[in-house]
Amino acid sequence: MNEKGNARISIIDFGGKEIKAISDQIYEAGAHQAEISKEYITQGIYLICVQKQNTRFFRKIVFE
Repeated sequence: MNEKGNARISIIDFGGKEIKAISDQIYEAGAHQAEISKEYITQGIYLICVQKQNTRFFRKIVFE
């Protein structure tokens, strides 16, 4: 994160459906890590969405 602010991190399937919200909180500027439990997710390819204000970033993730 370039600056302090609220960010929502979620897992989304390729159909656009949110599977699980991982975090929705205020973060300080800098690098952060989040753990993802496989408890709610089956094998497959998903997107991690980080939303801060009006900006969204997506990264592909594979659960095996």
